[in-house]
Amino acid sequence: MTIHVPLGLESANGESGTSERWNLNIDPEGRLTFNANSLSGGKTWMVIDDESGNVGIGTTDPQATLDVNGDIKIKDWSLSVPDYVFDQGYELKSLSELRTYIETHKHLPDIPSAQKVSETGVHLGEFCMALLKKIEELSLYVLQQDEIIQTQNARLARLEQSSRG
Repeated sequence: MTIHVPLGLESANGESGTSERWNLNIDPEGRLTFNANSLSGGKTWMVIDDESGNVGIGTTDPQATLDVNGDIKIKDWSLSVPDYVFDQGYELKSLSELRTYIETHKHLPDIPSAQKVSETGVHLGEFCMALLKKIEELSLYVLQQDEIIQTQNARLARLEQSSRG
């Protein structure tokens, strides 16, 4: 026979009449739960699912390793950044190919559509790297356009000089 005994702590403020209660418990599904509630209402849940190892904050049914239903503040995180876009053999789409892709798909290549993001979410690290790739590609497009402009300016200057005679 197993007896589940919740572990709790209660704090009361005599002046305001408020009370806070924190409970650490194992629920009927075998999940470790932590909740805080006050007599004024409201609960904040943190759940650790023993079977899956998932942790839920703000949810009682975590569906991912860390499932947070609410805002997250992160002080620092890091990613590995490949700079393969600047490699000599990188195949950059022509601007006309890019235009056709955007007109057809209504989003940038290698960036998920708004519909896909709303349906399945987005892996933040992969998304940041995809955005960085687009920034690097845009830098290459700007450099290509600058080269074309410089060539045209030089040609225009020669034409103007030859027309003056």
